[in-house]
Amino acid sequence: IEAAIKENVHQSAMDVLAHSEVLRHAKEQGKLTVIEAEYQLDTGEVVRLDKAAQ
Repeated sequence: IEAAIKENVHQSAMDVLAHSEVLRHAKEQGKLTVIEAEYQLDTGEVVRLDKAAQ
């Protein structure tokens, strides 16, 4: 299940950029950073999943 969650988060981040020219352009110009993260319901913690956090 963890792998499926991580894949869903990654795909969602890619979809946002693929479907929004405004956001994609902002990212390309360095004005936007897309951070992949998972919210832990039991602890309230947000865990970054992107490679930059590792």
